[in-house]
Amino acid sequence: MYKQICDAVESVQGVVWGWGMIVLLLGTHLFLTIRTGFIQRKTITKGIPLSVAKEDEADGEDAKDGQGADGSKNAEEQAEAAEDAYSDMLDSGDYSAYTSEWMAQAESYSILDIDQDKIPELMVHSANDGFGWSNTLLFAYDRDSQEIKLVEDIYHYADIRYSDKHKAIVYSDVRSTQMYGGQGFFTLDGTTLTAAFSVGWDNTSGVENYFIYENGSQKEISESESDAYYSELTEIERTEL
Repeated sequence: MYKQICDAVESVQGVVWGWGMIVLLLGTHLFLTIRTGFIQRKTITKGIPLSVAKEDEADGEDAKDGQGADGSKNAEEQAEAAEDAYSDMLDSGDYSAYTSEWMAQAESYSILDIDQDKIPELMVHSANDGFGWSNTLLFAYDRDSQEIKLVEDIYHYADIRYSDKHKAIVYSDVRSTQMYGGQGFFTLDGTTLTAAFSVGWDNTSGVENYFIYENGSQKEISESESDAYYSELTEIERTEL
């Protein structure tokens, strides 16, 4: 009887721990490796150096770039997480949930670190509606929730440009004419877009005046001062969807 039990256990063990189990374990490993974006690279690039570092050095590495004992991600890891999240959104087309009322289809996107905090933002641009107007979805990566947040659906005339000096995106929500016009400089604070100031001109009186509007008040400036704000602006690079 005892021998029969042992034979039965050995038979089951041979099946469970045979080639079938090896194939199952290897297949699961490969599947999870691909699904997690080859997470093992973090073990090689970060885990091994930390495991052989002295305790003080390891603590210093954790604290560097804002990573603390609570396990919060540092800037480099957050930037990587943000780009991965943006890539997933673009691949899945989840941004289309915000484009149902657009007059033109989404056609391109941009990755840009607007506030220069090393964590990039995502912009999804529509095509021109034929009259010079476009929509742009601005997304930011929220550090606290570690999720993508929609900052704003921007409806603008002509293209959005970038001011490296003022860490701002620059656009107009009105159509400029020969009589008046201007553009606003908008800065990003976390997941909030704020109108910092605007620079424009007014020719309704027959004399062209230039001004800057900031903190609720308007100040007259010279033409050369106005040109200086616009001369440093750069086009935002776009990639087709």
